Amino acid sequence: MKIVDDSGKELPRDGKNIRPAQGARAFGCQGLLQEGSGVLDAEGYFDTGDVATLDTYGYMQITDRSKDVIKSGGEWISSIELENLAVGHPKVAEAAVIGVPHPKWDERPLLIVVLKPGQTVTKAELLSFSRRQSRQVVDAR
Repeated sequence: MKIVDDSGKELPRDGKNIRPAQGARAFGCQGLLQEGSGVLDAEGYFDTGDVATLDTYGYMQITDRSKDVIKSGGEWISSIELENLAVGHPKVAEAAVIGVPHPKWDERPLLIVVLKPGQTVTKAELLSFSRRQSRQVVDAR
């Protein structure tokens, strides 16, 4: 993990700089983010969309999201709403959604989940659960 300034220069790990965070490819995304996809920079990092501090011991404190919506094909998608749907699944402990570049839609949401210990879940299960839950939210409005 690293934090960078507006020009992409890495900032000191002093716990004071509150700036955009970048994660290495190995940070939960192996196989999802490939070299040459335009998502990773030259050093193999991607923009997490988080605003954070990083201290001298390597501990990161996420203070905010730099962008809580993803524009996909003219539609604005709430990353927070997708994360909340995902963590509502009984097998999911944590979830994060980031926007990744897409040639047709500008951006598409990428859901990254941490499962509860001993659990497994398929993409189809998560999508089905999320669709059912989102219909319930819409119907309740």
